[in-house]
Amino acid sequence: MDKVNAEEEGLINRKQNKEFSACKNYIPVIVEPYPQTKLKKIDDNKWLFNKDSTLYPVMYKIHETLNGAKNMYFYVKRQNGRYALLKHENKLQLVFKKYKSNDGFLHVYYHNDMINRSKLLDYCFYFAQIVIAFYLVLFIYGYLKMHEYI
Repeated sequence: MDKVNAEEEGLINRKQNKEFSACKNYIPVIVEPYPQTKLKKIDDNKWLFNKDSTLYPVMYKIHETLNGAKNMYFYVKRQNGRYALLKHENKLQLVFKKYKSNDGFLHVYYHNDMINRSKLLDYCFYFAQIVIAFYLVLFIYGYLKMHEYI
């Protein structure tokens, strides 16, 4: 009896090791909507991605699943509860090591707007648009004046 149990236990261990070795090159990702987003929830939200890739495949898959929704931003939750904006060129393995949750998954949140953005940044953005518009008007005026349309 002991020999049979030992063989079965060895077989189970080999199967588990084989499954683990097949999955060790992949990172488990759970995709969730940010709480105040206007985007719909993804039903099948648990995916595996190659650990050597960047975040681009994750972002592309979310974007594709949501039928090409415009203005999508991707975040992970820090340990302090605040969200960190993800860039598509970040390495998935590094993001996983830094932000993985206690359940062993990397939780990626998607939103249709930027969060944690300061009002000062908004004002700087609006000011830059006004300056660009002003220089565009000056350029057009100078062009018309040079060609004697004015």
